[in-house]
Amino acid sequence: MRTNTFARSSLFALALGASALFAAHSADAMCPRDRPDCNKPDGDPKQKPNRAKGPLYPAYYVLTLLYAPPGNQSTAEYAGGSSTGAETDVTNTFKGGPQIATQGNVEATVGWQAGGSTGHTFEVTKEVTKTLGLQSQIDPINHDYDTFYIWTNPQLYVDQTGDNSWSLGLAVKTGQTMSVVPVTVKELKNPSTMAAFKKTALAALTPSDYAQILALDPFANGSTTFASNRFAKVDSLQLDGPFEAGAPLNPQGLEVSNEQIAGKVSGFVSQVNVSVMVGTSFSFFGLLEAGLKVGGTFEWDYENTNTQKSGQKQTASVTLQTSTVGYNDVIDVYYDTVFKSFAFASTSGPVSSSSAALSGTVSKKGKPLSKQIVTVTMPNGQKRRVVTNANGEYRLFALPAGKHQVAVGGKIATFEATPGKMARLKHEAP
Repeated sequence: MRTNTFARSSLFALALGASALFAAHSADAMCPRDRPDCNKPDGDPKQKPNRAKGPLYPAYYVLTLLYAPPGNQSTAEYAGGSSTGAETDVTNTFKGGPQIATQGNVEATVGWQAGGSTGHTFEVTKEVTKTLGLQSQIDPINHDYDTFYIWTNPQLYVDQTGDNSWSLGLAVKTGQTMSVVPVTVKELKNPSTMAAFKKTALAALTPSDYAQILALDPFANGSTTFASNRFAKVDSLQLDGPFEAGAPLNPQGLEVSNEQIAGKVSGFVSQVNVSVMVGTSFSFFGLLEAGLKVGGTFEWDYENTNTQKSGQKQTASVTLQTSTVGYNDVIDVYYDTVFKSFAFASTSGPVSSSSAALSGTVSKKGKPLSKQIVTVTMPNGQKRRVVTNANGEYRLFALPAGKHQVAVGGKIATFEATPGKMARLKHEAP
C-alpha cells in the first residue's frame, strides 16, 4: 500500500525577489602589501582586497513536507488557500567561515508567491494558483508516506558588496529548469525502493543528507509527540467507514485552516548541513578560502521564529474517507508552522460503530441533505466537525459525558451524552 503524490509539473517555476545585504562578523580583510590580488582605490591609503563573488551550488533544498492523511481513499490538497513552503535562516551559512548577520532582506519564490523576509531568511513557498497534494491508500496514519519536496538544483549567488557586507541571491542553477523531486519517508529510509528517476535526480545526496532530511519530520521514526514550539492543533474531524455493507461512503470533505493560532507558536529551529560545490567562476581572493571549499558544507536553518500573525491564513482541503465498513476514528489536525502544512493524529485509535454517542439526520422538506457540515461543541468547549453522507446521515463517536451543542446550518440543538447509549437527533434545514 502506498500514498500517491500529485503535483502539477509547473509548480516550481522560480521567480526571484530582492537580494539582501549581509554583514560578515570578521575583521576587515586587509591584504598584505605584497598580495597581487589587492587593489588600492584612488585616494585611499589602505590596501583592500578585490571582492569575492560567484555561484555556490548547495546539493539540495527542502521546499516543503506534506503529511499523509488516514483513510484508504483520503486526500489532503493544498491549492488556492495555501502557500506551503519553508523559511530558512542563513545567519550561519558558511560553516567554519565568517558568521553572517543581516542588514537587509532576502526573498525568493518558487513560481508561486513572494515570501516574507526578516532580513536574514529565504522563504520559498508554493504559489497560490498551483496545487500540491497527497492521496492515501491505507486506513491508519502511516508517516512512512509523508512526502518531502526536494529542490535538487538550487544556486546561491554570493556577491561581496563591501568590506563587511554580502548580497545573497537564491535561484535555479543557471541554464537549467527547476528540478523538484517528491520523496517519501519510506524511500529516504530505504533508497532502494525509489523509482529510477528519483535515484538519478538525488544522486548527489549522501546517506547523511537523507538522515538530515528525515530529521525534519518528527514522526519519521515513530514519535507521536506534537512539539508545542512547532505545531498547533487547529481542528478535530472524523474518519468514518460505511455504517454497514452496501451503505454509502462517508467522505468527510472539509477545509482546515490555521487562522485561529495567531501568536501561539514560535521558536523552532532545525539545522541542516548541506554539501556545497563552488562554481568555477567563483572569485575568492582569499576571503572565504579558509571557511568554504569545494565539498564544504552549507547550513540551512529551518525555522518558525516569526510568530503566526492574524490574517496569515493557510488552508488545505482535506477529505477523510475509507471504504472499510465500520472503520471509525477521531482525527485531530495540527498545523506545522515550519512547512505551512497540516498533520494528522488519531486521538485513541479506531473505535467501534456501536460506540457512537450520537446518530443524526439532516433533511429539508423530507429530503435528506448530503455534504452538510455538522459541528458539535463539547462540555469543555472543544469542537469537532463531521459531514453528512448521501443519505443525510452522520454519527459522532467518543464524546465525553455531558451536554453538547450540535450546529447545522445556523440552527443549534442540544443533547446529553451518556456512556453506552446513543442519542438521536433530526435536523430540518431552513
